[in-house]
Amino acid sequence: MGERVRDQRHARRGVSFVASVGLLLTIVGCSKGPASSDSSSEAEKATTTTTIASGPGVTGAPDAGGSSPSSTIADSNPAVPGAVADPVPMDGVAEFGGNVRARLSAIEAVKAEAQLPGEFSGPAVALTVEIVNGSGEPIDLDNTTVDLANADGVSANEVTDPTRHALSGSLAAGKTATGSYVFTMPESERSEAQVRIKYAGDRPTVIFAGSVSNG
Repeated sequence: MGERVRDQRHARRGVSFVASVGLLLTIVGCSKGPASSDSSSEAEKATTTTTIASGPGVTGAPDAGGSSPSSTIADSNPAVPGAVADPVPMDGVAEFGGNVRARLSAIEAVKAEAQLPGEFSGPAVALTVEIVNGSGEPIDLDNTTVDLANADGVSANEVTDPTRHALSGSLAAGKTATGSYVFTMPESERSEAQVRIKYAGDRPTVIFAGSVSNG
């Protein structure tokens, strides 16, 4: 009789243990469901944010003149790093933004004489670049770069000319400055060329496109 009672007690304990384990597993399974869902939502949000930030609709900050130059900036130009303004004709006026503009006031066919190592003598093109500061503040021209490239985007070799002077120094508001640059370029490459000018890191490169044959 005593052994039968003990067997019954053990059986009840076994059933209780199994039921407890089953309940515990059910609770753990339910608790994991919402956590996984929250984690997926956060991952989706992060992916969406990255896509928007790198999309083509993102533009830069407004220029110093208070207006954004994004409408005149091309999305990219493989041959020119950074922001690039839409090309203008060789006799046109290019806008850097902030009421600062440039034009080519002269294009000449000249004979270049190499002055420094790495330069080449030969038929060349001399460009006179004019920059007008229509903003209300002086601008720095010490970092101005001027480049002449052929139809394939290959830059011509610049040659030093002691009689010509590049753009430099500070250009006061409302003033105009000019600089002259010489590049060796065969006549066969001059019918389709580009002149690329940049004066500041936070401004786009402006491009003049067309012929430099009959300057």
